Amino acid sequence: MQKKDVGLLTIIGLFIVPLVIWVFMKPLYLRFLSTETSFASLGEIAGLFGIMGISIVVILSARLKFLEDYFGGYDRVYSIHHTLGVISFLALLIHPISLALQYAQVSVIDAAWLFIPSSDVAITLGIISLLLMMIVLSVTMFAHRFSYRVLKTIHSSFGAALLLGGVHGFLVPSDISRNSFMKFYVIGIVVIALGAYAYRTLLGRWLVKRHVYGIEQVNTPVPGVTEVVLLPVDKRINHKPGQFVFVSFDDPNVFNEPHPFSISSAPHEDVLRLTIKGLGDFTSTLGKLSVGSHALIEGPFGQFVYSNHENKHQIWIAGGVGVTPFLDMARDLCHRKPEGYSVDFFYTVRNAPEALFYQELSSMSDQYNGFRFIPYFSDGYGFLNAQAVATMSGGLFGKEIFVCGPPPMMNSLVGQFTAGGVSKKVIHFELFKML
Repeated sequence: MQKKDVGLLTIIGLFIVPLVIWVFMKPLYLRFLSTETSFASLGEIAGLFGIMGISIVVILSARLKFLEDYFGGYDRVYSIHHTLGVISFLALLIHPISLALQYAQVSVIDAAWLFIPSSDVAITLGIISLLLMMIVLSVTMFAHRFSYRVLKTIHSSFGAALLLGGVHGFLVPSDISRNSFMKFYVIGIVVIALGAYAYRTLLGRWLVKRHVYGIEQVNTPVPGVTEVVLLPVDKRINHKPGQFVFVSFDDPNVFNEPHPFSISSAPHEDVLRLTIKGLGDFTSTLGKLSVGSHALIEGPFGQFVYSNHENKHQIWIAGGVGVTPFLDMARDLCHRKPEGYSVDFFYTVRNAPEALFYQELSSMSDQYNGFRFIPYFSDGYGFLNAQAVATMSGGLFGKEIFVCGPPPMMNSLVGQFTAGGVSKKVIHFELFKML
């Protein structure tokens, strides 16, 4: 078992433990003896999985740095975070509906009372918790329709929903609440999640380690792209080539909210460079940043690091602004000039004017024979495909492959590589759709 699989297997194990106990607490034929008991059992296990799943989602969203080693990078952490969030959301919907169907076998009025706040504290807390979670998770599922600031504000209420849901689970009578181990097992996970929420959301200003940098330059290498050059005010961060950071700017001209950006400067440089394409409300305003204002840097994060792998025969593929982590990697590689490396760097854009740092990359290719820069213009050649990469790179096998760019491009190339027999273990990519 690889270290990067430990995280997912741990999550699966966390669900298996209470499920096994629940199965052996009462014979299954009694749990599903009738329609009424079947709905009761389904509602009970859905509630258990729902509150546990949401708790784990909160833990994953806290950006605890040590977690990425156990998931194989933060793109995988957030992919699992999103998938588990959807599953948990569905479980939380099934929970009251199943219980209502159980009560409806006797009385429809009794079933309706499950959705109406009353003097029953446990049920009322459950209703409020579910409504809050439904709002937060529904907004998250349609995140592309909301601004980053709205999403962050709505997510800040998630801790209250989780707390109320945990208390609801503790108070409501069920097989789970009557079993001491099960009860404290679930409570323990909820408490850890609340601690992670407090660390990130409530106390993050004081507990989360951030470095203060000053803005030295704000450049526009090509239209629509901003390069921000920063110098450390206190201690500089130590990063590996290919990693990224979360950055918030203390500047009246832009929103003060953290966003993930790849580092485009090499580790040996005194400055920290961020090369950012204006894709949304926030990134399109970064050209207005003032020289002399400050930025808070959290990180570094990420496993998209060429030097983490023993195999020195590598293929790098960048699409558009996905070149930024490769700039960091190329600058580091061509500065150190280590022996044994053979890197083919494919940079695909529509045409030459869109290519960021074209001259610098060409110059590095001329100065170090272990690095070959291969620009690929889709206006002339069409979209880059696995066959073209294999032809120009002398084959795909026996090499590490790194891909970064628009998700459709990445999904297409990765699919073509794997369909051609390339192992997923040697294909590396990192996405930044993070909240």
